[in-house]
Amino acid sequence: MDLNEKLMGMEQATGIPVFPDFAPAQEEKSITFTYEDERPVLHGNNCPVADTAYLQISLYTPEGFDYMPAKHAVRDYLEGAGFSVTSIQSWMDQDLTGTKRTRHTVFEANYTEMRKRIREIRVICA
Repeated sequence: MDLNEKLMGMEQATGIPVFPDFAPAQEEKSITFTYEDERPVLHGNNCPVADTAYLQISLYTPEGFDYMPAKHAVRDYLEGAGFSVTSIQSWMDQDLTGTKRTRHTVFEANYTEMRKRIREIRVICA
């Protein structure tokens, strides 16, 4: 399942650049997403017919930035796009020099999608 296009839409919703996996170091604010797991979740006639992808979405903002509106925009965007947000956690990270602090907000989310080729799958699994 490829959800990249849906996830890249967070940039328009939040005004914060979105990247798969890692953001360039020069970005002061960014959103990244990583696929953690994907597995079949619904079966019919001993054959998988739907899959769920489990993702981690990270919002990085500088210390002192009012991150709550961005946090709510990410949450609302994900839910509006059909994701189930199961957890949101925030904490302060320090870079390796220990001088720059960044707020790291992590969204645990999942997305379930029916397989598009169900008729062909039924023939294969029968």
